[in-house]
Amino acid sequence: MPLSDNLARPTCTCPQKCVGRVMEVAEPTVRHLRDEVRDKSFLLELVKHAHLATESPCTRHKWKLAGHSVCSDAFSVLLGIGNKRLRKIMNQFGPAALAPTQTCAP
Repeated sequence: MPLSDNLARPTCTCPQKCVGRVMEVAEPTVRHLRDEVRDKSFLLELVKHAHLATESPCTRHKWKLAGHSVCSDAFSVLLGIGNKRLRKIMNQFGPAALAPTQTCAP
């Protein structure tokens, strides 16, 4: 079954509004990736390579999608996968392999 043309919701929960920002400049790429993530091996590789080693300073942006840093919420929304599924995949790699090494002070 093909993924819906509409996003589950038009925005993420961070102040940078990653979903709208990325869709504005990279909609064809995002739609292509949404189709490809139905293949589990593709999704595993995408998660492994899209996760940034360090968070962008003072943001929750720890993912790279279509050349843009995005928060975890936007990564899930843009790919049409649930947060639970994303956490399950991340756990397969182990926390040390994907954990950010730099965070902002509160």
